[in-house]
Amino acid sequence: MPSPSTCCSSATKPRLVNISTGLSTSRVYPIGSNGASQAILDAEALGPALASGDVPEGLARYADARREPTGRIILANRGNGPEQVMQLAHERAPDGFADIEDVIPRAELEEIAARYKRLAGFAPEQVNR
Repeated sequence: MPSPSTCCSSATKPRLVNISTGLSTSRVYPIGSNGASQAILDAEALGPALASGDVPEGLARYADARREPTGRIILANRGNGPEQVMQLAHERAPDGFADIEDVIPRAELEEIAARYKRLAGFAPEQVNR
């Protein structure tokens, strides 16, 4: 978590602002580097939001920018999120299997992974812009 930093709400009254990012601010399931990934995306949104110098307004812009994407991840994780493959394997082969592709075709595995990457904001086309 970032250290508190000093800012001024007026010319005479300094105050501390503590900004938390990643898992410390949401209920994102801690798997697959979700906390680190979301902290990076939080920071990416936070910098431009605070660029105007108006901290309360900037924090509101930051919250508005991150609320919907973070909410989508939280909801997806309630439905197994990145662990969907394990759930499917258990449902389709409760007695075990020798090769995952006998249970879940490679194309389906790749689509599940790609869908979660897009949802979480770390698909290649999202991070390489």
